[in-house]
Amino acid sequence: MTLLLAGCGGGSSDKGGRARIPTSGKVEVDGQPAAAGIVTFLHPESGNTVICQIDDGFYESPSGDGAASGNNVVLVEVWEGPEGPPKYSAWKKEVQVGDADFTEDFSISSSELQPYDASGRVAEDGL
Repeated sequence: MTLLLAGCGGGSSDKGGRARIPTSGKVEVDGQPAAAGIVTFLHPESGNTVICQIDDGFYESPSGDGAASGNNVVLVEVWEGPEGPPKYSAWKKEVQVGDADFTEDFSISSSELQPYDASGRVAEDGL
């Protein structure tokens, strides 16, 4: 799986002039750290997106980058390993990013996710 991270780099404000806030936290599935994956913060109003790699249950925005302050949609994608493939469909949550460093832990139940099959598609029967 190839992941293109173009457009995720530096800047202290987004195109709407909102502050870019450093983000970090933990990701667990069924109480266990997610081995790998990505946490994406999307600011619907400005279109600002930042992608944070999950490494042994921790994520952190790239240096000089971060989520736009205000309402963001967070998508968490848990992978089988550092290069993928995805283990589950993306999990979604809305968060409010303030004006200082944003730290939030995401504790997800596998019952909230649909697993991918061997071809990388969401399994039709959910197994």
